[in-house]
Amino acid sequence: MAPSTVDIVPDDYRRALRAGTGHDPDSVLLFLDDGTDVTRRRIGALADDCRTLLRDHGVASGDVVVLEFDGRAWPLFVGAYLGCHLAGVVPALVTAGGGDDRRQALLDRLPVRCLVRGHPGGSGYQVAEVSPPDRARPAGDVLEYLVSSGTTGEPAVVAVTAAARMAATGRPGGEPRGPVALTAPPGTTAAHTALVDALLGRSGGLACCTTWSPSGFAALAERAGAGAVLLAPALAAQLLALPEADLRRLRGVRVLRLGMAPAAADLVEDVADRLPWLTVLNVYTTSEAWPAGTVMRYGRDDPRSVGRALAGTRIRILGADGRPVPAGTPGAIQLAYAPDGPVTRWVDTADVGRLEADGTLVFERRDADLVSAGGAVVSLAAVEMAALASGLAVDAGAAVVERAPGDRLAVAVVWRGEARDEELRRHLRDRLGAAATPAVVLGVAEVPRDGQGKLRRADIARRAEDLVRAAPATGEDPVAGTVREIWTELLGRPAIGPDDDFFALGADSLLTVLCNSLVEERLGVMLPLSVHYDRPRFAEFTEAVRASRP
Repeated sequence: MAPSTVDIVPDDYRRALRAGTGHDPDSVLLFLDDGTDVTRRRIGALADDCRTLLRDHGVASGDVVVLEFDGRAWPLFVGAYLGCHLAGVVPALVTAGGGDDRRQALLDRLPVRCLVRGHPGGSGYQVAEVSPPDRARPAGDVLEYLVSSGTTGEPAVVAVTAAARMAATGRPGGEPRGPVALTAPPGTTAAHTALVDALLGRSGGLACCTTWSPSGFAALAERAGAGAVLLAPALAAQLLALPEADLRRLRGVRVLRLGMAPAAADLVEDVADRLPWLTVLNVYTTSEAWPAGTVMRYGRDDPRSVGRALAGTRIRILGADGRPVPAGTPGAIQLAYAPDGPVTRWVDTADVGRLEADGTLVFERRDADLVSAGGAVVSLAAVEMAALASGLAVDAGAAVVERAPGDRLAVAVVWRGEARDEELRRHLRDRLGAAATPAVVLGVAEVPRDGQGKLRRADIARRAEDLVRAAPATGEDPVAGTVREIWTELLGRPAIGPDDDFFALGADSLLTVLCNSLVEERLGVMLPLSVHYDRPRFAEFTEAVRASRP
């Protein structure tokens, strides 16, 4: 009889890996989007190469080795991961290109013996030796390490035990045993869990999309015969924009797992409407809290967004005073993994939700997505979903450009056809209000994302700031410049001339109130509403503001 989950130790896991990879060695483990199929036998040979290389560099059982690979090196990564475990080495996983701060976090906090990467030519491994600091080796129950961006934005190093790793395999249940198609690169929590399922023979392998495109992903899933796909919500939204001919390539898929970021209920409903043959699973967790999490199997009678706790997961909701709140009351979501005994560590997810009396967790918002723009609180996630719903963009990402005298909203979009900045601005203003109208619209070939499909908002903000700085100076005095910024925010007009009429540009009575409020907030000037009707043109309105300054 297999040991219970809590009794599993690293040697048990390594024996399971050896058995899983040795079974049916000529079966395909990895399906790559360049058309390559990689067998379990080939992965075993790469694992032997890595073990030999580690031994030649003096790496011993119990040492910590950083594995750093990108999505183009899936076979090398899997071989190195398997080779480390078969040699008794503790791998620490980081995605190449995911940020130097993540690698540095591992080097700063762990007794790292060396780094293993793919050879630039793609034909083998290269090792960089590290002088390990004077730190103790990992505890005996630590199987491996993961690193994430952390709920605070700082890299977080997560120690994974064999018990936790085995508890997470095969979850959530009910998926077909065919391959799992995914976009996440090596080293990410979601991709690694799917990889371990494949190595242990609990799925039919991985179909690895190394260069994201919705149509390319659908083609890969069809070629591999994928029974399940794993996508970040933002990428699933792009998939829904495919024409019917491409969506039919997914007819063989039976399960769609949404993960790596919270998925809103309306997106889950859209997926269920457009892909009715799929079972939609919405998985919610964080790398720091993993393997704690929740899962929701979408159903029309219960369209709530993140569902019930997975086995071993504890959930609590805290109020502003740091104390648990009653069922149904919104607050800060905390997760813990405690399959046996009391909770020893709660993890703050940085999300807000409520726990219903029946144990269902309802996700409400991610506070990091709420920003101040145009004198109001705006949800960046709502702006992105609205941009996709416009039909004008195939992908979108929003950020705030901090530039005095106020925050400016920027949206990066991959256009569906020709650029239509003004039409997008009107759509966002009509759907979400004036504050959600972007001052900067960036047409991009690709919206900046990390390997898991999560937006790099800082990159969007940086590019928007560069665009603003590159714009020609107007030579305006501070009053005129501030009024121009207010009109641009409210009306969604990047260029406003001195004779432009406030109402001719699309203003209404509500925008006159908002305009006066922003003028008072930024310039300390209180104006009567009538000034807009008496002096509707930009130059004369600006002069009225200037004349009213104390």
